[in-house]
Amino acid sequence: MVAIDSTNPTERTKASLSNPHTEVFRNLIAVALKAANAQLDKFALRLADALMQLSDASKDAKEASLSFNSSNLLKKNVYAFHFLASAALQKALQQEVDLIESPFKSIRPRSSEGLSLVPYEDMDRKLLMANMARPLEAANADQLSALRLRIARLLQRDEISNNQIPFRPEVFLTAINDSWNEFNADSETHGMILPLLKEDVFLDLGPIYDALSRELVASGVLPELADFYNIKKTTGSADLKKKAEGLDPAALRQLQQIFSAQPNLPASDSMAPNAMMSSGSAGSIEALPGVPMIPGVPMIPGVPMIPGLSTSGAPAMQGMPAMPGAANAASYPGAVNATGNPAAANAAYPGAMGVPGQGQATPAAVSGSQLLGFLSGMQNVQAAYTPQAAGIPAPMPMLANIKASAPQGAMTRIDESTIDLLTKVFDVVFRDPNIPAEIKGLIGFLQVPVLKAALADKEFFFKEEHPARRLIELLTKTSVAWDQSKGQDDPLYQTIKRNVDRVQQDFDQQATVFSDVVSEMENFLQQEESKSAEALSEPIAQALKQEKLVAATTAARNDVKMRVGTGEVVAFVETFLENKWVKVLTLAYSIREEKPQAITSALKTMDDLIWSVKPKITPEERKELIAKLPSMLSMLNKWLNLVKLDDAERLQFFAELAECHASIVRAPIEMSPQRRLEIAMEVAKEAAERRLQKQAEQESAPQPVVDDFSNHVENLERGMWLEFAQDYGQAKKVKLAWISPMRSLFIFSNRGKTESFSLTAEGLAQVLRECRAHVIELGGVVDRAINEAFTDGGANDPDIDEKTAA
Repeated sequence: MVAIDSTNPTERTKASLSNPHTEVFRNLIAVALKAANAQLDKFALRLADALMQLSDASKDAKEASLSFNSSNLLKKNVYAFHFLASAALQKALQQEVDLIESPFKSIRPRSSEGLSLVPYEDMDRKLLMANMARPLEAANADQLSALRLRIARLLQRDEISNNQIPFRPEVFLTAINDSWNEFNADSETHGMILPLLKEDVFLDLGPIYDALSRELVASGVLPELADFYNIKKTTGSADLKKKAEGLDPAALRQLQQIFSAQPNLPASDSMAPNAMMSSGSAGSIEALPGVPMIPGVPMIPGVPMIPGLSTSGAPAMQGMPAMPGAANAASYPGAVNATGNPAAANAAYPGAMGVPGQGQATPAAVSGSQLLGFLSGMQNVQAAYTPQAAGIPAPMPMLANIKASAPQGAMTRIDESTIDLLTKVFDVVFRDPNIPAEIKGLIGFLQVPVLKAALADKEFFFKEEHPARRLIELLTKTSVAWDQSKGQDDPLYQTIKRNVDRVQQDFDQQATVFSDVVSEMENFLQQEESKSAEALSEPIAQALKQEKLVAATTAARNDVKMRVGTGEVVAFVETFLENKWVKVLTLAYSIREEKPQAITSALKTMDDLIWSVKPKITPEERKELIAKLPSMLSMLNKWLNLVKLDDAERLQFFAELAECHASIVRAPIEMSPQRRLEIAMEVAKEAAERRLQKQAEQESAPQPVVDDFSNHVENLERGMWLEFAQDYGQAKKVKLAWISPMRSLFIFSNRGKTESFSLTAEGLAQVLRECRAHVIELGGVVDRAINEAFTDGGANDPDIDEKTAA
């Protein structure tokens, strides 16, 4: 059987020709590396803090010293660790992918000696690695399950085990641990960091798995997994108690209480044992004890009421057909009249009435059918109303008056709460100044279909992946990208309008229409992104080159700083290292991927130079110096030639270096112990003075500004929109199109990528600090609405205060 060498690019290329999924795996590795590299710097700082805490808590003096030194080493050499960790991750992921692609072939050459016993140390290490990976697997269980299914489908297998997933947590842990062992030459520290790699310190694997899933979906591998969440009736309190991200904890508790504690009884049932009649309006039910009422949302000022929805006799809007009230709601297909006759509803909604095996419907089933039929009538009226004068409809809040207009007994208390919350959601949309009015008008046509979806499945308020919720969020986020100069001719506007129409027409017949529409919208946006990505390829390439150079320079300066910071380097050599050798190290770091041995050679040459100018007390040390000088001087000149440093300063340095070496060699051979002690004390004194001087210079140097604005830049994500102030009071809305792997450079562009510009992290923070730009907040519409409803909604409403007091 032929073995595949995973380290040989030629072998992998041949394998890719026979395995069509090899290209997908190659993209997955790139995606995982990109997501992981974005976290490596912050992870290194967390690990350094954990090592320092270990040093403070340790009762073993040796362990305390090792962890203290390791922490300082990591803090001073974050960029060097970044490169090592990234390379280790790439190697580990490639090996795992090669293994799963060729499960029956040997990835590594077999030893001619045959099988051998595994050392106990390796067994203990694997066991410890598996134990450390277990909490990470539990925290990302759902994402790993989806990833396992998709990889199995990609490989055309029935299933694979969790241990076969190339991107499982154990692979990341092993790679990071191996990179640490390479980073820190002290073998006594090699077993120190693995116990520290817990959830609060280690990489956040969630975003990595999300990125991998998106890549697989984009490749057409089980895209339906993302939309498995079809509209279904879910009232189990266990599902509803899952915490929704972005919700205020107090609001989340009240939301859980409403949908898990309220009885599913008609809201008008005055005989409910825990219900109380409101003193403000006859026939309405007060809240159950301990269950907060959701404040009603008033109509938006200046927007007329929908005619016919109020039973109080509100006049109809001129030019719009009047909608019958509750008394003749049965005139709509599938509706039930106010007396509760279920016949029509049974015809329109098979299975909605009654309980299987019983001939009589429950009150909740009767009221549910009545409400759905009434909402279908409202939806027909809304679809018929399109202003002829204006080409684009204006937003029309419709939900606020449904409770008053619906047939008596058509709603349960949970239905009322659902309507109140949905009213608040659309109120937040209609009040958002960042959403164009024309897009608000289109979103307004989704009010009734979204209400039906939320009535069918209350997890709309708890789960961001709910298709109807995803559509609302997607429309609000993409609305800012609409090119208003093109009006309705903009393909984005046409796509939004077409899909809104589709939801209106197909929801009652096709429960998965929200999932289908979301998929179509996302595919459209992905196609636009792909078409315009080429325009940014050159700026991104330049930015990557620039960031790589900056990172290499920073790593080089840190290496020099770590050595001269001891104060033991003589002045002229220190000046040479800081002014000249930094360029050599920068070159070595920049070509590290192609020539990994280069940085080792440059660092060794620097260390040999520093050693050569230190006092040599014994004859043996002087003989060693004389023996090493030729090769050391040769490497110095070779590196300086590579960076083209051939000037008068170079000649002056070598003249001073030759004089220093000559003075060391010509020193008296025989020295008394007292003289040796005096020399050692002089050297230590000079080193201490220079070390204090260096510390003072470092403390007086200007430090980078770290404030809320710099932290805000750290939290920016690709795809966000920002508004930049321009001259003459104008403003420009641009998309954050690209973030460099180390988050040091940001590229912004308009939707068509016809205009782009870049900013450094410091420059962007300064722009935000000067209020010349701000992030356009568009996401989290549902969470914002729920938070408002429960935290602020009733604060200034006397009716709410009165109800709460009652």
